[in-house]
Parts: sequence; structure tokens; C-alpha cells
Amino acid sequence: MKKHIIICLVILAATTTCCEKEWEKYKDCKEWELTALEPQVLQSIHWKLEGFVDIENCTIKRPKCPENWVCEDAYTFRFTGDTVSEGNPWYFTDTLARGLKVFYGETSSNSISGTYETDFETGSFHITTRLSTHVGETSDGYQYCDVLPKVQHFALQENELRLYYNDKKNYLLYKPK
Repeated sequence: MKKHIIICLVILAATTTCCEKEWEKYKDCKEWELTALEPQVLQSIHWKLEGFVDIENCTIKRPKCPENWVCEDAYTFRFTGDTVSEGNPWYFTDTLARGLKVFYGETSSNSISGTYETDFETGSFHITTRLSTHVGETSDGYQYCDVLPKVQHFALQENELRLYYNDKKNYLLYKPK
């Protein structure tokens, strides 16, 4: 009998320590009011994803880094202005001529780049072109790549960027890297 109790306790301890909670409570999940911003504020910061936020449940899912990857580099995003800057591939020169801005960054396992449009008066945000692959992505990386083209609005306050999707029921939370 003692042997069975010890085995059950070992199994219970193993299952509770190896399984992490995916979603945790997040204190500041409510939608922000739009504030007047200058494009330079968005473009001057190298952004790092803190998590996927669910507004209704006020929870956040922090992305996991893949094995053998420098976590500091994963899930980053950088916006550029209207001019070609170092690091922008040659294939964006045509879109820059049309006034579209370039972004680039990292997913869980790959580089990502593309073009985007913003309206600082309405807070609208759209990724117009995205170049990336899902090869080798973690489940969080795949979700990240899937969500980016669905972003429709943004808000920026106190060194925190929110990219809203799913009719503003969810957002990607970024902080400066």
C-alpha cells in the first residue's frame, strides 16, 4: 500500500512540475484610447514581443523560445520610415517608391520582413506584404506569423506597443528590446 501511495505522489509531482501554465493573468489588458503620436516614436524603437493578450479574460500568453536560440533575438519587430535603410532587402525599393513603409524582425526561428501602412489619426494598422516562412517555427512562432497579417489597429503609450487583432479582442504586446 505504501508503495502505491509513493508511486502516486511521484507521478503527481512529475505532472505538476513539468507542465507550465500557458496563460497567466495580466493586470493591464483593457483597450487603450488612441493618443496623438508621431511616426518617429513607432520607428525609433526595436520592439520585443512580451505576449499574446486576451482582453476578455485579461490573460497573457508569453511566447516560448525554441531550443538553441538566443531568446533575446526571438519575436522582435522594427519599423522603418520611407527611405531604404541598412538591412532592408533590395526587393522593397519598389514599395518604398509607392510610400509604403518597411518592417523587419525575427519570429521564433526565422527572419520576417514586409511592408505596412499606419494611420496615426485613426490608429489603423495593416501589413500589406509579408515575407517569411513557417519552417522550423515553434507553436508560438506559428501563431505569431499567423496573427501578424490579421492586425488592424495599434496603440502606443509609455513604451508599450499594442497591435490589435480579432476585432480588438486580442493584441500582441511589445516593449522596447
